[in-house]
Amino acid sequence: MKELQPTQKTSPIVINSQPLEDETDNTAIAQELCNQIYQTVFPNDENIPEVNNHAQLKRLIPKLKKHLNTQHIALILYQCEPNTDLISFCRKLANDLHIAFITTQNIEAPLASFPDQPNLISILQNWLSER
Repeated sequence: MKELQPTQKTSPIVINSQPLEDETDNTAIAQELCNQIYQTVFPNDENIPEVNNHAQLKRLIPKLKKHLNTQHIALILYQCEPNTDLISFCRKLANDLHIAFITTQNIEAPLASFPDQPNLISILQNWLSER
């Protein structure tokens, strides 16, 4: 997934969401997403903010956009069959982030889902181009 390239308007953040697979607590979901995002975007920064909910996570999005110099961010979660709690949490972020899961589940818009397949990178790159 590291092959994904930012488009003119959208930067991808690819997250191994395996730690969230069975998570049902919104506080834990918020913090794990924050941890993974910050470790991806700011790999040398040890000061990961503490968040307890979607609103606190959304508050960090302008800083991420500024650092990535982008209008939009696409969060791509893989290594996880998302449960209803994770999907519900991500729906609350969908006005501020484009979110896709790599899963065999069919997830309704505004979230996206793509099964793992040989041409997944090009499919995701096309999806990013449409954002």
